[in-house]
Amino acid sequence: MQNPYAMGYLGVESAYRLLTGKEPAAKRVDTATTLVTRENMYRPEYQKILFRYE
Repeated sequence: MQNPYAMGYLGVESAYRLLTGKEPAAKRVDTATTLVTRENMYRPEYQKILFRYE
């Protein structure tokens, strides 16, 4: 499972750094992927990613 908020935030942050002439924070950026299984899918932190209520 990928965290779309982290992907968007880190992507915009990296683009901003490049456009303003700053060095990227890292050559490779971890976008917070999580392995969700049947056993852990009901944990509150994974529920927020799986079922977004907005």
